[in-house]
Amino acid sequence: MSRWNIVNVIYYSKNYKRKILNFTPNDVTIITGASNTGKSAIISTIDYCLGSTDCNIASFVIERTTHVATKWTNGNTEFILAREISGSAKGSSKMYIDYGSNIQVPLYGSELKGKGTKDQIRAVVERLFGFNEVNDTELKINSNRITLRQLLPFMFLDKSVIDSNRIIFHGLDDSRKAKYIIESLPYFLGAVNHEEMEALRKLHRLKKGLEAEERKKRLFQNQEQIIVDKAKLLLREAAQFGIIQKQSYPNDKDELLKILQLLLDWKPTKIVLEDNELQDKLSKEKGKVISKINSLKRKRKALIHDKNKKDSFNLVLSSQKAKLDVQKFFNKNECKCPICSSQLTSSMEASNNITLAFNEITAETKMLEKHKPNIQKYLHGVELELDALKDKLTSISTYLEDLLLRSKEAKIIRDNNVSANRVIGRISYFLESIKEMQVFDYSKINQYLAETKDINERFGSSYRKERIEIAERTISTYATDNLKKLPRGIPCIESTINFFSEYPKVVLFNEKENKDYQFANIGSDENYLSIHLSLSFAMQKFFAKKNSPVPGVLLLDQVSRPYYSNDKESDELEIKGESDDEKALRKHFDFIFKQVEKNEGLQAIILEHAYLTNSEKYKKSTKYRWSRNCEEKLIPSDWPIN
Repeated sequence: MSRWNIVNVIYYSKNYKRKILNFTPNDVTIITGASNTGKSAIISTIDYCLGSTDCNIASFVIERTTHVATKWTNGNTEFILAREISGSAKGSSKMYIDYGSNIQVPLYGSELKGKGTKDQIRAVVERLFGFNEVNDTELKINSNRITLRQLLPFMFLDKSVIDSNRIIFHGLDDSRKAKYIIESLPYFLGAVNHEEMEALRKLHRLKKGLEAEERKKRLFQNQEQIIVDKAKLLLREAAQFGIIQKQSYPNDKDELLKILQLLLDWKPTKIVLEDNELQDKLSKEKGKVISKINSLKRKRKALIHDKNKKDSFNLVLSSQKAKLDVQKFFNKNECKCPICSSQLTSSMEASNNITLAFNEITAETKMLEKHKPNIQKYLHGVELELDALKDKLTSISTYLEDLLLRSKEAKIIRDNNVSANRVIGRISYFLESIKEMQVFDYSKINQYLAETKDINERFGSSYRKERIEIAERTISTYATDNLKKLPRGIPCIESTINFFSEYPKVVLFNEKENKDYQFANIGSDENYLSIHLSLSFAMQKFFAKKNSPVPGVLLLDQVSRPYYSNDKESDELEIKGESDDEKALRKHFDFIFKQVEKNEGLQAIILEHAYLTNSEKYKKSTKYRWSRNCEEKLIPSDWPIN
């Protein structure tokens, strides 16, 4: 035995208990029972341990467990793959793996070894399964990477697939998963080897790189065209105002930019008036008048400042004079103070001093009054002269403006110069704005194209297509042989199965009638069950011969589904093999037993509602029977939620 089989599925409770389910490698293991005993949760548990994004295990299980685990063996090596239960529909990122020649199942979930993230643990399992030949761990994950999740379509025949008239493989009904399943099929079919798979991954990256570079190229070309269009527009504007002569312009961006760059040296056209000498004379005179006006304004400002200072001084002087004018209250012959009547010892001397001080202030005031009219008069003269100069300036300016307006040519030139200067400004801004624009590097796109060509020459798609077609024919032959051994009705009786992997589908072909039947039109649940079983065991046989990393495990949920309704809750069905349906069902199980017997390393795990009492092999392979009245089921009822 060299293919991987499942030995155990383990559940760890919140009260430090565990439940171990045992499965026989290279053989058939059957679990039968009533509805709601937990049978279908076994598939979702294995799926969860194999790294599913979500936790699709039944709520009754996840509420009562802390960890779930699976134990695998290939006859030489064993590994335990476990995962923490997060308590919700979202899967936990905490996983565990322990591998060696003889691995014991831990007693408690807390004793699980080899803790790591989901991505880390999945990478280890992929290496154990043999993906190391196709997946380089140093390469970034991309859509061409073969992962652990892409094994499940070949392992699970759950209730959504086993008798479906739409789905060939598990996961194809999910558009997100289907893409990766389809991309991985050439590898599992042996159509690509390690070197070619590496080349295909590189080809995928090159394709993405080329697409990115093409987007950059288109963006660059669009920017180049915008620049060309803008440059031509500016040149047409320049021609409109006489900066350049009208002409046809090139489509080359660099040539256009050179022409625009030369236009920056343009000089405005000189305005020539009819009375040029008079204009010069008036302009000079206007300048002199402006100079005189500015000089007189400065002089007027100084005079006003001086006048204000003198007015301020005179005000202070008048105030002092008023304060000292008390001599009239004193009688030089009196010896008493006229205010408080106190006795004065020297009244004559005080009175004389006051009189002298007052007389000095009076004299200064008269002197100031004498000179004040002169400043005012001079200031008035400056104001008159300033008004006269302003009138003269207005007259000269008006005359000059009249000269300019009378010259029609001068006006046109002036307006044209203004517009042309605006165009030159826009040209200058435009040239500055494109200096920092990044130039597209064609070397990278050329390199991608060269590498793509080399890969396509060395690994031609035609050869790969031939190998895929050979694999499809081989699997179709195996499946057709299988179908002949199974119960079937029209149109399956004399038809062959034709499997196509490009978008996985099955077409039946009746050679006698030269007629084919699309999968959805075959009809009959029994036909669909037989086709799924035929194809699944054919795929497993093919994988074994190709030494594929796909484990030799098939999980079948309710083989009896086409014959017995499971819509309502019911107990285990005992099948005695007396009716036609019972005989047909036994024929299906006999087929399964024989397939497992003759294909070394193949294991079938069957979750079933029916129990075949007249089949010794069935009874021998049945390890667990969970009837409605029996206390035993997947998760014991006494396991606590908290």
